[in-house]
Amino acid sequence: MEAEDVEVLFLAPSADLEYLTGIERQIPNFGEASYANGWVTGAFFTPKSNPVFLFPRMFAAFDIREDPEGEIVVVNETDDGFGMFERVARGLGSNGTVAVGDRVWAETTLNLGRVLGFDRLRTGSTLVNELRRVKTPEELEAMGRAIRTVEEAMGAVTARRWPNWPSRSSTNCARRGHAQPPSPHTSSPAWATASSTRPPRPRMNRCRKERR
Repeated sequence: MEAEDVEVLFLAPSADLEYLTGIERQIPNFGEASYANGWVTGAFFTPKSNPVFLFPRMFAAFDIREDPEGEIVVVNETDDGFGMFERVARGLGSNGTVAVGDRVWAETTLNLGRVLGFDRLRTGSTLVNELRRVKTPEELEAMGRAIRTVEEAMGAVTARRWPNWPSRSSTNCARRGHAQPPSPHTSSPAWATASSTRPPRPRMNRCRKERR
């Protein structure tokens, strides 16, 4: 940070924050966890002091397995989220550049600009990225295990796939009690080995009930 002339770094829950503090990212899902004052979630880092974390009460209660090292400020549902965020940000005593992680919410970035000045903000994930490029032997071994697991899973799935058959067709047919597509061990249809990568458009639903 000092080499880049950055006095403050703010990170929201992300791979960067997990790398520095151990706070795990939330499991990806199709919804969105919406906590009261959720936009404050993250941590302020300065070169010569411990980080300061801001957590909504629900995040602190359900998403943190163990407290990270540093000061923790919990924002309750009825608290003045902006006021508490402002007090922490101004309390850092910085007048220089403030770097913001790439995964920080737009609302958080806008409020940082209102509190500290938009002209002081810059992107900050590159600061952590340079650290994350250096891997320990344990990290390299863990990456190797993950790669082998993925390769084995992909190999097992690929061997059971009908060439060019849409990925959800087999599942949909099974759910509806319809005939299944041919197994990969049977001969493929003509269109599967032709130059075209897509099958001809069917006249009816691909899933046809078996005639008794």
